[in-house]
Amino acid sequence: MARWVQDETEKAIIYLFQERSKLQPHANVAYAGGVALNAVANYKLRRLGIVKNLYTQPAAGDNGLAIGCAYYGWHKILGQPKSAIPDNIFFGREYSNDEVERAIANAGISDNPAFLIKQTPDFVSLTAAELARGKVVGWFQGGAEFGPRALGHRSILADPRINGIKNHINSKIKFREDFRPFAPSVRIDDVQKYFIHGWESPYMILIDEIKPEWKNQLDGIVHQDGTCRVQTVTNAFNPDFYQLIGDFEAKTGIGVLLNTSLNRKGMPIVETPAEALSLFLSGAIDVLTLNNFIICKNHDLLL
Repeated sequence: MARWVQDETEKAIIYLFQERSKLQPHANVAYAGGVALNAVANYKLRRLGIVKNLYTQPAAGDNGLAIGCAYYGWHKILGQPKSAIPDNIFFGREYSNDEVERAIANAGISDNPAFLIKQTPDFVSLTAAELARGKVVGWFQGGAEFGPRALGHRSILADPRINGIKNHINSKIKFREDFRPFAPSVRIDDVQKYFIHGWESPYMILIDEIKPEWKNQLDGIVHQDGTCRVQTVTNAFNPDFYQLIGDFEAKTGIGVLLNTSLNRKGMPIVETPAEALSLFLSGAIDVLTLNNFIICKNHDLLL
């Protein structure tokens, strides 16, 4: 039934885009609404050449109406001029290191010998080292993403080459069904190395096909039909995450990270440091990076 609904949705979207292009041909198309988050349908639109450049805003569902209402009020009601928008969608509140320290103290792990807590300017390279050692990392940086996808500010990360990593995260961390997939995050410079079309996909709402030579090696982020819901990362969009992927590649030779949202089944993506710590302590995440703090569950994890 789910497959039939998906097929019919794709047919409807393709029909609408084809008919719209007859009325007003144009290479560039933007659309919104919850169905615009359907990465498979978006892939079909691109692959069939119905549109050349497709833009879907990252909060295309009902929550995105807030942005439209705010812009309408700013421009139409208040008469304010348009201005440049930021080159990211990390609109959530940022938390200071003092707030992170208080959250760690309140979690009761500051003096617990079962944990190692380290504040360091080298948090990116050290996190990459733990990922290269096969550890699952909770990654919490800056303001939260606007929209349903974890794009490198509230993410669970892992090495996609690890045998059984999908089942481990689904059963021991996310506590959800075993068929749930994971996304690859890759620097925009390397996307064509791993994926057939190599499209830019910053908001993780477009799938691509893995190149055959990488399919078995990167099994943790590949769907059964050989596709992947890709996130491309630029230095301007998310410099720390971009560096993390690069440092991981320098240590492993692989420039792809498994990325999923920092939450578990039935829970929204974590917002605060306290929520991130609660998730970290309740499941099998090995390492939690909160701003420039790295928290490990065993002393031997940090180099």
